[in-house]
Amino acid sequence: MQKKKKKTNKFVLHLLHNRNPQVKSAQKTLEFHGKSTATRYPNGSYCPPNMFECKNHVCILPYWKCDGDNDCGDDSDEELNLCLDIPCEPPFRFRCSNNRCIYRHEICNTVNDCGDGSDETEEQCRPPTPRPCTEEEYKCGNSHCVPHHYVCDNYDDCEDRSDEIGCNRGAERHCGENICEHNCTNLADGGFICSCRPGYKASEADRNSCDDINECEIYGMCPQDCKNSKGSYECFCAEGFRSVGDQHGRQCAAEGNPPLLLLPDNVRIRRYNLSSEQYSDYIEDQQHIQALDYDWDPEGIDLSIVYYSIRGQGSAFGAIRRAYIPTFEDYGNNMVKDVDMNLRYIVNPDGLAVDWVGRHIYWTDAGTNRVEVAKLDGRYRKWLIYTQVDQPAAIALNPELGMMYWTDWGRQPKIEQAWMDGQQRQVLVSEDLGWPTGITIDYINNDRIYWSDSKENVIESIKPDGSDRQTVLHGDLGNPYSLDVFEGHLYWTTKEKGEVWKKDKFGTGPKVKVLTINPWLTQVRIYHSHRYNHTVSNRCKDICSHLCLLRPGGYTCSCPQGTRFMEGSTNECDAAIEPPPTMPPACRCMHGGTCYYDEMGLPKCKCAAGYSGSYCNMAYTAGIPPGTAAVAVLLTVILVIIICALVVGGLFNYRRTGKLLPALPKFPSLSALVKSTENSNGVTFRSGADVSMDIGVSGFGADSSIDRAMQMNETFTLEAGKEPITYENPMYSHAGESGVSVVNISQPPDVTEVSIGQKTDNFENPLYSGDTPQTSAGTEPVQIEQESKWSIFKRKIKQSTNFENPIYAEMEKDQQNEAEEDPSPFTSPPPLPKPSQKKDQQQHLSFSPTEDTFIDTANLVKEDSDV
Repeated sequence: MQKKKKKTNKFVLHLLHNRNPQVKSAQKTLEFHGKSTATRYPNGSYCPPNMFECKNHVCILPYWKCDGDNDCGDDSDEELNLCLDIPCEPPFRFRCSNNRCIYRHEICNTVNDCGDGSDETEEQCRPPTPRPCTEEEYKCGNSHCVPHHYVCDNYDDCEDRSDEIGCNRGAERHCGENICEHNCTNLADGGFICSCRPGYKASEADRNSCDDINECEIYGMCPQDCKNSKGSYECFCAEGFRSVGDQHGRQCAAEGNPPLLLLPDNVRIRRYNLSSEQYSDYIEDQQHIQALDYDWDPEGIDLSIVYYSIRGQGSAFGAIRRAYIPTFEDYGNNMVKDVDMNLRYIVNPDGLAVDWVGRHIYWTDAGTNRVEVAKLDGRYRKWLIYTQVDQPAAIALNPELGMMYWTDWGRQPKIEQAWMDGQQRQVLVSEDLGWPTGITIDYINNDRIYWSDSKENVIESIKPDGSDRQTVLHGDLGNPYSLDVFEGHLYWTTKEKGEVWKKDKFGTGPKVKVLTINPWLTQVRIYHSHRYNHTVSNRCKDICSHLCLLRPGGYTCSCPQGTRFMEGSTNECDAAIEPPPTMPPACRCMHGGTCYYDEMGLPKCKCAAGYSGSYCNMAYTAGIPPGTAAVAVLLTVILVIIICALVVGGLFNYRRTGKLLPALPKFPSLSALVKSTENSNGVTFRSGADVSMDIGVSGFGADSSIDRAMQMNETFTLEAGKEPITYENPMYSHAGESGVSVVNISQPPDVTEVSIGQKTDNFENPLYSGDTPQTSAGTEPVQIEQESKWSIFKRKIKQSTNFENPIYAEMEKDQQNEAEEDPSPFTSPPPLPKPSQKKDQQQHLSFSPTEDTFIDTANLVKEDSDV
């Protein structure tokens, strides 16, 4: 209305200006659209110097330039190069970001008067912060300030009646009565008024008391879930959404894949990725596509089913078809095979909706003026609404409430509701409607209903019961035809240019153009797993023979059109049971794979580089099997953690001890773990180059453990309490005498002498007899005093036990006889006298650590043999 008034004023100024005699001589007439005569001024212009000449030679006033209005008719007065020098005097004018100068009343009127949207930004349209009230003013509930003498005067000065609620009149009354629950303000003429703190309101029963305000019931407080508290509230995001932005719960984004827009435009259906802003074709080569909806992944195989309607033309009927669509972004690489649902005699199905809980499809037919239902596969069709319907358009379902809603933009436009079984029909809105062509439901925000009015150029909203009607958007919307809501935004299509726009679903913030399709665009639908509430359970559990339709709190069994229940039954129909039709196998190639059909008509996938599998679902990175990269990353992280822990530990140890690395523990040697027992026998072995033993017994041959020990060390320990037992090879019996080889055996350092009277057993090899020192008669045997703490695990051998190999004894005798009969140059000379006891003890005390280790090993081997 303001724009029309402004235009009228400009036309009056045109006429007044033309009454000037000087102007009449140059310009005879000036019509409303700016047509002028061919008369020119001396400088060749069509307008006088005090007027602005448009490119089409229309004359306008100079201050009409760059004011946001097309006064010339060809926009030549709104060219940006003319706006640089235009004065823009505040507060009556507003300078746009592109230098245009518009009138102040055109700011924040939901119309893009500047041309760049700078007059409709959120910062520009945010309400100013109210100033603090003075002592002579009363603060209203909406933070406005009014003088005290305006309070309790039976007039709503605050515009929310907070200055008239809680009044306690009386010349002698004051706040000292202490009857106000929250705040009390004395009035100038006597009396006082009670008021409530923010988040509370005056009680209906007692105006001096305060009740909590349930902010969650107020439109526009939270975009999704809301929790009320005393004097306040808190916003949350619904399940499957996450909070983004600074304020928790004020902006919510859906988890999972980015949402897609499904866009039918008469001959095809295209997909638009809101994240990557890329197109991909879905269905092509169709005619007159009108409406669509989908059933999200019903089989759990990453394939949804899209249902779309086709308008009839002439004598050809319309149809409803369906096709698979992947739940992931495939960039149009999967071929689509759509099938007809064989629903006959459909004319103009302008609206279509899927019951994803009860497994039915609903549609409106403007040709037959009906609302119908059938199973998702097309079986058991039934009429639900078929009277008092003029021009049904869009339809929306709420299976959780068991309700359906549809628009009628006929001669008596209205928005109606009914149970999903067709009962309890009711009109929700019938006033101030033009052409309500689109309808949708916000399932995550109190199930609010939104509809678009293409004629009135407005988008409105109500609660499911028809109350709390709110105007969400109005003004320059491009005649919204279809709409949908998701996350925190409204998406709508324009009928004039086929554009898709979005804005905050509460009407705040800037309006954003998403894309432009073409004038044949008929609908916009958000495609995402969280678009519908999939937590609703199905109340129909194979009870009805044909149709089980939802309703509030339950279900209703129904029969196909033209049939009825069998006599005495409420769930068995007299209709035939039809087998469910099947759909052709679908393509679902992932990660850029291309789908093709083989000779058998089955879909196959040709995978892109780096992927394999039946559906290209197995990833390879440079020849690495899937999952290897993740394992490598995990191992790298663990390694870094270990290194960091070692570094930190080293630093702490350095601060405590002055060394980066802690001292390593000293482990006991084998000699400390195993020592000779008191009653065991000591064994001494001599090694030679030609020593061999083959006695035919397993474990005691040339490769036995004892022989290997003998090859490793030439000396073995003497056990406590007995003389060492010597096994000698007769071939080396006189080696010491000839000077060829002399082997000295030293006692271990921890030996002591034994009594002289103890008898010693000596098993000697004649070849080593000359090498072994002889002890005198008074020499005492050696006894080991030290005993290991591990000795308790040994099996102690009796003292009388004597380990003697009879083979060595026979060999000794034979070799002695041969030496007497036939002396050989290899025979060793007679044994030398034994050294003194002191010398023998010194030899026994000269063990090295290496020898000690081998001695202990021999003892273990011997004890294993005993066992």
